Amino acid sequence: MKKIIIALAPIDSILRVTTIATEIAKNHSADIHLVFLSLPTEKLDYGYPFPNDLSSAEDFPDGKNITDSNEQLIEDKLKLFKEECASAQISFSFEKNISLEQLIKETTDADLLVADRSADFLPKVLPHLHCPAFIAAEDHLPEKVVLMFKNSASSKFAIENYISLLPEFKNFTTWLLSINPDDEKENGDYLTNLKSSFTDISMKSLHGKVEKETEHFLSEISGHILVIMGSFGRSEISRFFHESLANSVMEEKGVSLFIAHK
Repeated sequence: MKKIIIALAPIDSILRVTTIATEIAKNHSADIHLVFLSLPTEKLDYGYPFPNDLSSAEDFPDGKNITDSNEQLIEDKLKLFKEECASAQISFSFEKNISLEQLIKETTDADLLVADRSADFLPKVLPHLHCPAFIAAEDHLPEKVVLMFKNSASSKFAIENYISLLPEFKNFTTWLLSINPDDEKENGDYLTNLKSSFTDISMKSLHGKVEKETEHFLSEISGHILVIMGSFGRSEISRFFHESLANSVMEEKGVSLFIAHK
């Protein structure tokens, strides 16, 4: 890993993202590039086939006004960011007033994007990113990991990206979570293949509605949890941030996300 992007709207909290990004960067000798966004007045399209799943750009005020009225907030966040990077001896850079379209383009040469769980721009950009995203819910590294698995190319792609990018997480207690599995034997074979990449991994198979079963499973786990997921069809990324799982579990518990899609 060489480059991590932190994406922030001026009004977003910086604590979680800088802590997570600097901890990961230290393990990989990676550079961090902080981007302050100017929120758009136009809706992103990019050929996205489910426009109704995207939040309306009218939800955001004019980007220029946000930047102008929060210049002091930006400077305060920059000061904290610079101090943390200097303390960790991490190379860094930053940009202001970047559009969502520019952010998406910048992810083409990044290894990981880090954003805060509460950031309003996430449903707009997640389907279009060119690198995996770490959506942070806590200001410290996760303690346990749940790999969402559907025996599909999408979920395998996300899991393989996670293993490749964050091998230092291999010692965390990890579950391979499959809901309504099509073939238990194939799932078991995949788990066997994964065991060389983890020191403590087990399979959990559940049956029922995906959101409800996932919510219940996560609610039983203590500590900061990292959930690894593929796109499961890109419309589901946007819905994930608006439905019960996001609202009930992720806002009440320390559940962060690692999302990767082709």
